[in-house]
Amino acid sequence: VIAHGGRDENVPPAQSKNLHTALNRANKAHEFLIYDEGHGFENPEDAIDFLRRVEAFLQRTLLRSDERLKAVGWSTHAGTRAQSPHGREL
Repeated sequence: VIAHGGRDENVPPAQSKNLHTALNRANKAHEFLIYDEGHGFENPEDAIDFLRRVEAFLQRTLLRSDERLKAVGWSTHAGTRAQSPHGREL
Protein backbone atom coordinates (compact mmCIF):
# COMPACT_ATOMS: atom_id res chain seq x y z
CA VAL A 1 0.00 0.00 0.00
CA ILE A 2 1.47 3.30 -1.11
CA ALA A 3 0.24 6.35 0.78
CA HIS A 4 1.43 9.87 0.24
CA GLY A 5 0.47 13.29 1.49
CA GLY A 6 -0.63 15.50 -1.36
CA ARG A 7 0.89 18.48 0.49
CA ASP A 8 4.16 16.72 1.37
CA GLU A 9 7.04 19.19 1.07
CA ASN A 10 9.74 16.70 2.18
CA VAL A 11 9.17 13.97 -0.40
CA PRO A 12 7.62 14.92 -3.74
CA PRO A 13 4.33 13.07 -4.36
CA ALA A 14 5.68 12.30 -7.84
CA GLN A 15 7.96 9.67 -6.27
CA SER A 16 4.96 7.67 -5.06
CA LYS A 17 3.21 8.19 -8.39
CA ASN A 18 6.26 6.78 -10.18
CA LEU A 19 6.25 3.72 -7.92
CA HIS A 20 2.52 3.28 -8.59
CA THR A 21 3.13 3.47 -12.34
CA ALA A 22 5.96 0.92 -12.16
CA LEU A 23 3.85 -1.50 -10.12
CA ASN A 24 1.00 -1.16 -12.61
CA ARG A 25 3.36 -1.92 -15.49
CA ALA A 26 4.66 -4.98 -13.63
CA ASN A 27 1.07 -6.05 -12.89
CA LYS A 28 1.76 -6.14 -9.13
CA ALA A 29 -0.98 -5.96 -6.53
CA HIS A 30 -0.94 -2.65 -4.71
CA GLU A 31 -3.04 0.31 -3.68
CA PHE A 32 -2.13 3.94 -4.19
CA LEU A 33 -3.56 6.53 -1.84
CA ILE A 34 -3.12 10.28 -1.72
CA TYR A 35 -4.27 11.96 1.47
CA ASP A 36 -4.80 15.68 2.04
CA GLU A 37 -1.82 15.67 4.39
CA GLY A 38 1.76 16.82 4.51
CA HIS A 39 4.66 14.52 5.44
CA GLY A 40 3.05 12.11 7.90
CA PHE A 41 -0.47 11.86 9.25
CA GLU A 42 -1.86 14.82 11.15
CA ASN A 43 -5.50 13.80 10.88
CA PRO A 44 -6.25 10.70 13.01
CA GLU A 45 -9.10 9.73 10.65
CA ASP A 46 -6.63 9.49 7.76
CA ALA A 47 -4.26 7.36 9.85
CA ILE A 48 -7.09 5.00 10.80
CA ASP A 49 -8.26 4.80 7.18
CA PHE A 50 -4.72 3.98 6.05
CA LEU A 51 -4.27 1.21 8.65
CA ARG A 52 -7.64 -0.33 7.76
CA ARG A 53 -6.68 -0.33 4.10
CA VAL A 54 -3.31 -1.96 4.88
CA GLU A 55 -5.07 -4.64 6.93
CA ALA A 56 -7.57 -5.35 4.14
CA PHE A 57 -4.81 -5.41 1.52
CA LEU A 58 -2.75 -7.88 3.54
CA GLN A 59 -5.76 -10.10 4.12
CA ARG A 60 -6.52 -10.15 0.39
CA THR A 61 -2.97 -10.70 -0.80
CA LEU A 62 -1.93 -13.18 1.90
CA LEU A 63 -5.10 -15.21 1.38
CA ARG A 64 -4.41 -15.30 -2.34
CA SER A 65 -0.84 -16.44 -1.69
CA ASP A 66 -2.07 -19.18 0.65
CA GLU A 67 -4.50 -20.43 -2.00
CA ARG A 68 -1.72 -20.51 -4.62
CA LEU A 69 0.54 -22.50 -2.31
CA LYS A 70 -2.22 -25.03 -1.66
CA ALA A 71 -2.90 -25.34 -5.39
CA VAL A 72 0.63 -26.62 -5.98
CA GLY A 73 0.65 -28.97 -3.00
CA TRP A 74 2.22 -26.73 -0.35
CA SER A 75 0.53 -26.24 3.00
CA THR A 76 0.46 -23.41 5.49
CA HIS A 77 -0.67 -23.32 9.07
CA ALA A 78 -1.40 -20.23 11.14
CA GLY A 79 1.75 -19.09 12.86
CA THR A 80 4.05 -21.38 10.87
CA ARG A 81 6.06 -21.21 7.70
CA ALA A 82 4.85 -22.78 4.48
CA GLN A 83 5.92 -26.37 3.95
CA SER A 84 6.28 -28.30 0.71
CA PRO A 85 4.69 -31.71 0.27
CA HIS A 86 8.16 -33.09 1.09
CA GLY A 87 8.44 -31.22 4.37
CA ARG A 88 10.79 -28.48 3.18
CA GLU A 89 10.14 -25.02 4.57
CA LEU A 90 9.98 -21.83 2.54
